[in-house]
Amino acid sequence: MSDNKWISRFHEQFKTDMRAVSQRDLLGAVLAQIDRRRVGDVTLGSDGAGYAICHEEIADYLSSVLTSVGKVNVETSVVTVDQVAEREKRVKEMYSVEKSTRLDAVGSAGFKISRSKMADYVRQGNVKVNQQVAKKVALNLCEGDTVSIRGFGKLSIGEIRLTSKGNKRISLLRYL
Repeated sequence: MSDNKWISRFHEQFKTDMRAVSQRDLLGAVLAQIDRRRVGDVTLGSDGAGYAICHEEIADYLSSVLTSVGKVNVETSVVTVDQVAEREKRVKEMYSVEKSTRLDAVGSAGFKISRSKMADYVRQGNVKVNQQVAKKVALNLCEGDTVSIRGFGKLSIGEIRLTSKGNKRISLLRYL
């Protein structure tokens, strides 16, 4: 069996505006039909479609049973990996001047929340730094680190430069 057939994708072409369906809606509709262990990534593409990585047999099954995602009716078809349109990543570049590179200071600037709120998210275990749950609010971040908060998105730490007053000018990329 060729790789394209083994790692096939299930494709949903939405009949209505794509903004009416979120990735969470799509995931819920797929998981209502099959077990989570039988499907890989579930994503939205740049071509106005949703995709779920799965085996060819499961893709055929999903194509026959899935008729709606949320309140949106869908048409389905099975496609191969090379037919999938990658979704364009939207990022916002910003800068922040901070006294230190502590997680609570940089995270609050990047996610536009208060430092105390950021500290609460860390204590609750909702913050990850480089895919590891952050345990300390006072963790110092470095260039190239990624910070993510469940429900808020992801932030990449870019260049860190010293200002003339000894503060740190930090380049941030916020993934929207």
